[in-house]
Amino acid sequence: MRADEARTLGGFQLNIQVEKALEIWEAEQRTLELFHKRLSLKPAADRWLPIVARQVAFTRERARGLVDLANEEHPEQDPIVWTDPTDVQRGRKVRVVLEKIRITDDREPFFKGKGEFRFVARVWTPDNGGILNETVLPARGHFSLSDRPGQSDVEVDAVLFEDWVEGTLAIRIGGVELDTFDKDDRLTPFHDVFRNDPASWFGRYAPTGDAVDPLNLDGWQLWFRVEPA
Repeated sequence: MRADEARTLGGFQLNIQVEKALEIWEAEQRTLELFHKRLSLKPAADRWLPIVARQVAFTRERARGLVDLANEEHPEQDPIVWTDPTDVQRGRKVRVVLEKIRITDDREPFFKGKGEFRFVARVWTPDNGGILNETVLPARGHFSLSDRPGQSDVEVDAVLFEDWVEGTLAIRIGGVELDTFDKDDRLTPFHDVFRNDPASWFGRYAPTGDAVDPLNLDGWQLWFRVEPA
């Protein structure tokens, strides 16, 4: 035998994980959600789009099959009901973050000091069965704000919405200045509706200083951003 015939040219190791279907079906369902999210982020012209789409379909069938197998292996237990999480994950996963609020009129006479403000944000989409998020800011108490420089801003950085959207998202943010003895002063609310491809919404929205500025309201301003989640 020649010496070079005994040389090792390469090698590989194959690990096969053997577990019960009951133990791994939930992990496979989470994998389905992960691949589906990756698919949602692919542009239509991406050459990897059909490959990821096939991976989503394969993982979906595998997860469904594991549920069926787990029910066969454990007939004594209450059957697991298969639900496809991607049924309500159509479109893109979107996050809306309220960054900052500025008071330009605290609605208080100069001798009373700061105003006491609370805000309510409602973000809604009719997509995926209809999703509505309502956020009260602050969750307890109030913001003490004045229209004086250095006392007018509050950094909020609050997530108002994080879910799947296909083509419509409505945002409404309103506020109130609380008064102990007088009627509360309601602020002019901000509202906007985003339509079409969610990718076209991504960005930061801030007051522009223009004569007609939707983020410069009667006595207050806001900054927010829409981003992929």
